[in-house]
Amino acid sequence: MARTTSTCARSRGPSTGHRWDRNVAWRAFTEVPGPTRRTPERRARFASTLVADLRAAMLRYPADEQVAALVDDLRRVSETFGELWESGSTPRYHDDQVTIDHPVAGEITADWDLLTFRDITVPTP
Repeated sequence: MARTTSTCARSRGPSTGHRWDRNVAWRAFTEVPGPTRRTPERRARFASTLVADLRAAMLRYPADEQVAALVDDLRRVSETFGELWESGSTPRYHDDQVTIDHPVAGEITADWDLLTFRDITVPTP
């Protein structure tokens, strides 16, 4: 699928023009409006998973300035992110349910499971 203004608007909502505009964690913790909805319980699970993933990225890539800047910015603007970050909690939920308000098809509810492979080395010839 090509990334177009129309595609982005349907999948993530309109652009805000902010540096982290297309970052999932930024949009989740700053509550940038978009076409997706979660129940409060699912939103809390999703938030804790995002924090855990960012914590893992910081540990795995300590010299990555972009990850560090995103974490710093989120801690500055989101009390929820800051509290989760300071708690040190690292739960990861690998299933989710989200409702998407599609402009043509209407309301679509999707369930999904996330399969994550970590520290896998793929041999190259």
